[in-house]
Amino acid sequence: MAYGNQETCEAVAFTLHIGLIASIPYTLALCIYYLHVIRYNARDHDFAKRIESWLHRICIAYPLLGAIVNLAPGNLNSNGITCWIASKPPFCAVGECTRGANSLIYGRIFAGIPCAVAFVGIVYVMVVISWTVIKQERRNARFRFQQTTDGNHNTCLSFCRHLRSSIGNRFSRGKREAGDSNNVQQLVQPIGTYATRGVRASQNRVRVALTQSLLYIGAFAITYTGWFAIVMYTVKLAPIPFPLLAEHFTIYPLCGFFNILVYTRPKVSTIRRRRPEYWWFQAFLWL
Repeated sequence: MAYGNQETCEAVAFTLHIGLIASIPYTLALCIYYLHVIRYNARDHDFAKRIESWLHRICIAYPLLGAIVNLAPGNLNSNGITCWIASKPPFCAVGECTRGANSLIYGRIFAGIPCAVAFVGIVYVMVVISWTVIKQERRNARFRFQQTTDGNHNTCLSFCRHLRSSIGNRFSRGKREAGDSNNVQQLVQPIGTYATRGVRASQNRVRVALTQSLLYIGAFAITYTGWFAIVMYTVKLAPIPFPLLAEHFTIYPLCGFFNILVYTRPKVSTIRRRRPEYWWFQAFLWL
């Protein structure tokens, strides 16, 4: 029940190609950002200065180039579902097409290859991030164990000597007060725990970054699974099942909504910790 002409179809296909193909590399760019934060302990300012501008250029330039290149030879047509890179009529053989006879080749170059590269890159980066977190957890566990066994004793040795000399007269005269041993323990314990605060803060920062990255990848997987399946059916020139189409056109438009939920999650959690009486929607409106 769509209305329009060839020019409006090309306009839809042009904008659809840019938005669709750019969103997948941008998900990879998010993974690269979290990789630098978790593995290389990069700060936002340094990442923005050295890497972020190049990621924006790549994620925008290649989809824009693909849309322009496919517009010139008439490869932007209706594929029976929407307007994108397709032949006219759909699935026609070379020599029988009125437009877009080589659309399948163009589609693989400007849609299939970047999507495949981005998908492989996302999986690889997430494996590296997960392995990095596992190694950091093991290293922190060893550090905490060493700190509890002999690290506290070495750290507090000089302090304990000073403390012992200040109360030595009481011990020598046999006038130990009941609270002295407790005082020693209360004064020594904070020194041992202070040495691990930096490790705990770094560990918490890594966990928060890992959670955010996994949620972004989860949103990507939920919204793009149906689209990837449709692409595979299209490449094989096979009819697309209606349940798959229904799932795709229901879930895929929610990609931006899922990303908003992930992006605002840390701030919403902070607000709810400060105001426990707020439920999620109230905290979200408070942003």
